[in-house]
Amino acid sequence: PGFAAGEATTAFIGTHFPPGSDALKSRAATPATEAIAAALLLAASGEVPRSSLAGWSSTGVAVAPIMLDLGNGTVKRVSVTVVAADRFIVRDSGNAVDIQLPADVRFCDTGRSLSIIVDGRVQTVLAAYADGMLHLVHGGAPMVVRDRLREASRVNESERGGQLLAPMNGRVVRVAAKVGDRVTKGQCIVVLEAMKMQHEITAPRDGVLARVLATDGQQVATRALLAEVE
Repeated sequence: PGFAAGEATTAFIGTHFPPGSDALKSRAATPATEAIAAALLLAASGEVPRSSLAGWSSTGVAVAPIMLDLGNGTVKRVSVTVVAADRFIVRDSGNAVDIQLPADVRFCDTGRSLSIIVDGRVQTVLAAYADGMLHLVHGGAPMVVRDRLREASRVNESERGGQLLAPMNGRVVRVAAKVGDRVTKGQCIVVLEAMKMQHEITAPRDGVLARVLATDGQQVATRALLAEVE
């Protein structure tokens, strides 16, 4: 009420929400909130085709693992079955939640309100996605969620220089260049198969391929050095 009346000052938070206030305590995420977060993170990753191919896999229904980092040291592994480009079934050890996202879900990176169907019921959430972090408000509880499994693929170029690192555990399907080749930024160097999908690992900058450590058929771990551009 004080804020709505225009009485906010630089002392507002300290006055109305002192340390230890119940209003500042973290609230545990509900299964529905976790499922919404998992579906939005997968949609934001760009791994789900925005076409009739969504949910298709040569080895059966496409299922993607996600490791939700809910903050405060809470990390939870869930699996997401892709039913369609905008529909997902999110499962953990004891729950299965049906999530229907808006067809234009990609606009969530601008921080707009979304109407999401959760197990057949429409719910409104506020969501924004930036730099691998999903900012979400559902049921009045704000939270910031990230997917630890996909973090490695977003390593800042300034930190990794010309290194090509494996974004996740997988098998090298093809090495598309050799030492000494002149390459351009964005050029495919290695194709990695993981989570029933193939991922192109591309050159982070223009230059000459100085090292290639990956070989066809090789199994590699997350953040393994595959090649390096100078």
